[in-house]
Amino acid sequence: MRITESQLRKAIREALLKEMTIETKVLARSIYNKGKGGWEYDMPGFANWPEFLKKSESEKIAWAKDFIKNGIQEPVMLMVYADGNVKFQDGHHRVLAGSLLNMKIPVEVSFRNFNPDWWPNLQELLNAGYSHDQYNPEGWSLKGKGVPPLEVVMQGPDAANDWIVS
Repeated sequence: MRITESQLRKAIREALLKEMTIETKVLARSIYNKGKGGWEYDMPGFANWPEFLKKSESEKIAWAKDFIKNGIQEPVMLMVYADGNVKFQDGHHRVLAGSLLNMKIPVEVSFRNFNPDWWPNLQELLNAGYSHDQYNPEGWSLKGKGVPPLEVVMQGPDAANDWIVS
């Protein structure tokens, strides 16, 4: 059997992505997009998202507790980009429930133009509740220095920005 060049490239790319994937947990509220999503909240009925946001806090919490009553079994797939921004495509319900309950959720982390050696610093920021607009407010590429340390980010977005560009 002969392998084409494109098949070989695809296999190498998949192997590299698999090798650079880390299974861990992060604080859900640090990756939650503050209710800017457009997904459904009622899985069987695909009810509309804006209606969910109108619910009382106690109704949202009750939904979250019911949703994860058996725990979160499947990790949310995260992608970390060159600027340290963390995105996910699937798992909105798990992230929302974890965010409402202020809990860490299981994730599988992959990297795109982001040095995996910097993940421990970024994970520390995420688990401390910091979001991308706090640890990299200008969205600079982090290729030069990496992720600002927690003690810098705690001083505010301006300090984080100064650390990145210095």
